[in-house]
Amino acid sequence: YKWVPLGLRFCLVLSVWFIVLPLLTAYNYQGWMYGPGTISSRMEWEFVFGDVVCGLMITATVVISFLALMSLAEHFRFNWQPQRHRLRQEQEEEQQQQQQQQQLL
Repeated sequence: YKWVPLGLRFCLVLSVWFIVLPLLTAYNYQGWMYGPGTISSRMEWEFVFGDVVCGLMITATVVISFLALMSLAEHFRFNWQPQRHRLRQEQEEEQQQQQQQQQLL
């Protein structure tokens, strides 16, 4: 019986990520695009599967876009330094070399 809490947690996480979140996303999109009054007309069992699929696509698009933007930001952060930072680093390196030379004398 040790696996029951883990199994219940796994089922809860799957249901939230693959049912609740897509439905809320689809209804949010429906409300923004077509007006809040259209959400209540979509809350019928015949539309649930289509709304879940639509919500999954919207959610996946948002998550992938966020990850791509974060990856691009990290790339710029580490690989695209402005010229002034390079000059400052070169000046600091020169100062360190001068200090080392003075210590040797």
